[in-house]
Amino acid sequence: MRDFSISLSVIIPTYNRAPILAATLDAIAKSNIDMNRLEVIVVDDGSSDDTWAIQSNKYPFLLRYLHQPNQGDALARNNGAQLSCGNLLVFLDDDITVTPDLLARLEIAHRDRKGVIVLGMLITANLRGLSDFEKPMDVRHSDLLIEVPFTELQSGLFAISRQDFCNIRMGQPLAPNYLSVWCDVEFAYRADLAGFSFIRCLNAIGFHHDNTQRNLETKASRLRRVAKAGVLLFQRHPQLQEHLPMFLDKTEIIWRKDPPKLIARKIARTLASTMLALRVFEGLYVVLSVFGRPSLLVNSLERWILGGHIYRGYRQGLIEFGPIKPDY
Repeated sequence: MRDFSISLSVIIPTYNRAPILAATLDAIAKSNIDMNRLEVIVVDDGSSDDTWAIQSNKYPFLLRYLHQPNQGDALARNNGAQLSCGNLLVFLDDDITVTPDLLARLEIAHRDRKGVIVLGMLITANLRGLSDFEKPMDVRHSDLLIEVPFTELQSGLFAISRQDFCNIRMGQPLAPNYLSVWCDVEFAYRADLAGFSFIRCLNAIGFHHDNTQRNLETKASRLRRVAKAGVLLFQRHPQLQEHLPMFLDKTEIIWRKDPPKLIARKIARTLASTMLALRVFEGLYVVLSVFGRPSLLVNSLERWILGGHIYRGYRQGLIEFGPIKPDY
């Protein structure tokens, strides 16, 4: 039964991250918002640690805990939404530290707007410190809300009305082994086709403690998996290929459509993405990093290496999942 005193529901999918989940909830507890109208729904996606014990913690808001078999964070968000009472849903990942005004700012940005999805500002925590954002932002008030393309939606931090989320048919995983990959872009694309607009609230800030960004190896591993699942995404929505620049020079050459410059880029990418080439680039990256060479050179080399892993992951997806039906 819905509690109509609740107007805002924060939904957090989680899996085996009890300590960092606790930190996320502690940050929400410091929010500048009336706690009597806030609920936080933690959807435990089959954790094997002591995530369940979070229920015994005391918070100023209503904490609701839901356990489900391991099904991925997209279905966890769906289940949390179905359990929710608030008219406005805020989807938040379990490794994000919210600033005190984030929830209030998302609410204000959403107020009196129909057919809109509001995105927060996610900052990688190891790149910027919390103290950097305790100072006023150098933007005019009129610039705090900007319209952005649907591809900028990240599942880790966005707000949408409960009714709209249900009308768009919620999250739809790509495949059993890829329950959490590309679900945000796939959802956003369907919302875009339905006529929704996307607004970024520049002062609704969350700090993302992204463990996959700790070194080159973890970044490459994640991107290979993401690129591999990209084949499943494009099989469902071939039109999406032109909206995702990370795949621009990774896809097959379309001889009657691709301009000469793009054909040259695709050929260069193919040659530079062999295992031998990647090993040479990665060895050079290690040497330059150890000797403290200019970061611009190191960063450029890293981007090229990661592009190679995207290429290899995408090609592996084509082998495993089959070709993509051309959209032309």
